Amino acid sequence: MPFVDTPELRIHYRTAGSGPVAVVFVHGNFATSAWWQPILEHLPPGIVAYAPDLRGCGQSGRTMLGYDMPQLSGDLRAFTEALQLDAFHLVGQSLGGAVALQFALDCAERTPDSSPVLSLLLMAPVPANGLDGLRDNGGDEDPQIGQQLSQPEMTAHLTLFTLLQTTGLYGLNKLLLRRAIAQMTPKARLFSPSLDDLVEDAAQISPAALVGFYRAVEQWNVRDRLSDLNLPTTILWGEKDSIVPLKGMQDTVARLPRGKLVICPELGHAPQFEFPDKVVELMMQVITRDALRQRLGWYAWRLRRLVARYVSKRPGKSGQQRGLVVRKKSPTADG
Repeated sequence: MPFVDTPELRIHYRTAGSGPVAVVFVHGNFATSAWWQPILEHLPPGIVAYAPDLRGCGQSGRTMLGYDMPQLSGDLRAFTEALQLDAFHLVGQSLGGAVALQFALDCAERTPDSSPVLSLLLMAPVPANGLDGLRDNGGDEDPQIGQQLSQPEMTAHLTLFTLLQTTGLYGLNKLLLRRAIAQMTPKARLFSPSLDDLVEDAAQISPAALVGFYRAVEQWNVRDRLSDLNLPTTILWGEKDSIVPLKGMQDTVARLPRGKLVICPELGHAPQFEFPDKVVELMMQVITRDALRQRLGWYAWRLRRLVARYVSKRPGKSGQQRGLVVRKKSPTADG
């Protein structure tokens, strides 16, 4: 498997396919790039895909710090720059959806006219207001999500998993993880990788990442920045998702200028295992819409050029009289 070395981190990644269209996939918590294998094995022609392991996960570098959203976004930026990806579509799931959204917002703020992100596909992502959005189930009768993410419950879970890892009790850890992953993916069709592979990957997450990711979600809130993201953004949410509430997805989409919410009745928290064909279909819809938009933009540019040439050749009027913009030298240009 390939690696890239960035100034702060050695990043492991998976890659598949070839072609002019690049797609970057960002995995969630307790996961690695292996979670994207069902998609990587069935890429449509013309697509090249890259799926990195986040820091502290899989074979990427492990650090004691650096698990907040801005830093994870910075890791993704360093990764794409190391691969010289100038333009790509971005797909993120769960925690990876938050990282992808943070990255897109950072790019829009840093280079508003030349962001490398062409589109976003966020699958069961953390809501834009972070942990508060995950806890708020909109007053539904089933309070399961809010209870699971309450402060005492999360503190207890983090303490337990960290203790199991640092003491080497991987057998019990894997048993708990197997149950959690099975609950997250009620309709999963796990052929490659297998459930055992996913559990093994999840059990190897560094304790610092385990705690850091939770704190990152707890501190993260970009709701007020969403209106600045003029980017086609599709959110996929499943009615059987026991982690992310619908209200958080609706609130996030409502604040996005070009947001779209797709609801799948039978879907849980990991679409790439449960309905990989649906993920590929949505991804290609987004990519096709972007390609069509670019093509229409090119035609509009050509039409403006033809009109300008026609108007400039009409006799009897100067360029300024015909309404053309005549660029003047600045006062300092002549010395």
